[in-house]
Amino acid sequence: MSILTLFIISSCTKESAEKLECESENIGYITITNTSDNPYNVYVNGTYVFRLQGNTFEDDYEVSVGTHTLKAEQVSGYLIYPTIRETTTIIVQCEKQSWVFP
Repeated sequence: MSILTLFIISSCTKESAEKLECESENIGYITITNTSDNPYNVYVNGTYVFRLQGNTFEDDYEVSVGTHTLKAEQVSGYLIYPTIRETTTIIVQCEKQSWVFP
């Protein structure tokens, strides 16, 4: 067996294992991107999940299948009131989505 054949077999196996994990855990993924220079607190269904620094992203954040509300609230860098962005998204098993703010 050549090295290339082993690589192809192991690639398929890894891909299958990842697929099984999202199926067995009934989750999907969302990449959350903050295009502002300022940090934002990120909430899923009203629960704080993490702080996202300016001009960064959280790749493949795992979320259970179903409808979810996402909220991003500016932490600093505002004059009077923080910028708040909210959206509702439907997470589908094993699918990847993205949300970009502000």
